[in-house]
Amino acid sequence: MENLNKKSQRPTIAVSDERGVRSLHVGGEAIQSSMKLSDPFALALDYTRCMMGFLLFHPEPQRALMIGLGGGSLAKFFFRSLKKTRVRVVELDPRIVATARAHFALPPDDERLSVEIGDGAQALSPECCDVLLLDAYHDEAHVPELAAAHFYDAAFLALEPRGVLVVNFMDDDPLFDQYLQRLECAFGGAAPCPSART
Repeated sequence: MENLNKKSQRPTIAVSDERGVRSLHVGGEAIQSSMKLSDPFALALDYTRCMMGFLLFHPEPQRALMIGLGGGSLAKFFFRSLKKTRVRVVELDPRIVATARAHFALPPDDERLSVEIGDGAQALSPECCDVLLLDAYHDEAHVPELAAAHFYDAAFLALEPRGVLVVNFMDDDPLFDQYLQRLECAFGGAAPCPSART
């Protein structure tokens, strides 16, 4: 495992390779993102494939906003497979962006892909996207600011009328029921949830 940490007070960033799969670890041994070395643009982890299930409801998104980059799996999938979608990614930690570029084949910015350093909680504006994907963690815990009622209210306003919000939750998060209640309140009860959450 290659340790990429620069300052001890920040979570450690590490990259490991095993059996043809490269993985990103932030703040511990847990896998934050994975990439098949033989197919860098494929979705290697189950949860990323589940998140793309929104295409059943909204198959041709025009503008996607992603909060949280990780190894860039979702951004790369959009880049390769959804050619008509413009993708804006907001990531708080510049080290994550540098790692995704150097080790996870994240393409450079162009007219369809933009990766910014910033606070995802401040990234929303009315009707700025028709798909909003939220996959942001801090030390293996959901970021509280990105699960607050006012954030979900802002997320509702950020989406165009037929827009979709997709959120990755950990299956053992003790606050999951609270988060779901906040989502249901912000979205008028329209918060479907798969039975298996990872």
